[in-house]
Amino acid sequence: MEIKAVFWDLDGTIADTEMYGHRLAFNSAFKESGINVYWDENCYSDLLAIHGGTHRIKFYCVNNKIDLSDNRIKQIHHKKQELYSKIIENGSIKLRTGVKRLISELSAANIEQYIVTTSSLLAVEPLVKTMFSNTANPFSGYITSEDVNYPKPNPEAYLKAINYSLIPKENIMVIEDTIAGLNAALSANLNCIVTLSPWSKEDHGIFLNARAVVNHLGDESSLTTVYRGIQCPKGLVDLNYIQSI
Repeated sequence: MEIKAVFWDLDGTIADTEMYGHRLAFNSAFKESGINVYWDENCYSDLLAIHGGTHRIKFYCVNNKIDLSDNRIKQIHHKKQELYSKIIENGSIKLRTGVKRLISELSAANIEQYIVTTSSLLAVEPLVKTMFSNTANPFSGYITSEDVNYPKPNPEAYLKAINYSLIPKENIMVIEDTIAGLNAALSANLNCIVTLSPWSKEDHGIFLNARAVVNHLGDESSLTTVYRGIQCPKGLVDLNYIQSI
């Protein structure tokens, strides 16, 4: 397979943003909005199955008999986005193992890279600015929640990314961390590597149609464990490995 582009999911894939980024911002937004809701780590791990911030709030409210209008939910979510940007800007969120290495390798090989997420642009831009402040932006573009009507596992975000990139599907690899992300990629007829989030409660056995399922992308101090798919000869998910699968 000749890879010409890699489509990156954001949350849980590029960076471990969920537990100590988004969760903290949600809780602060609830508190500032006078809503008596607190999501601990166990609760939030369960809520990760619901994609899209407003969908996540609404799901929780419906299941806990909390009466909030759609407009109120949107207001809380907007406040959450502002608070999340501040968390990102203070540098407390780190890239996942091997992400910086692989992004640099792909850039050096002139492989186009796109972020494809159903998080908002307000979540994407501060992270990219903070994480890559000392280098040129490695991404050719973003697809965010503002560009789509439906969150993953709907394939809309990936279909739009294909159209935006103008690169044939067979020359694209997706990197995701959840079953919803994998199913979104597969529904768009794209190949996908799954790098499991450390907070995921999804068993790696359910990712049957992924090209590979790994614990992380690997670096010299922490080599990749492959749960499904062919083994990494160097213990790293690198361009050669991506081409080979």
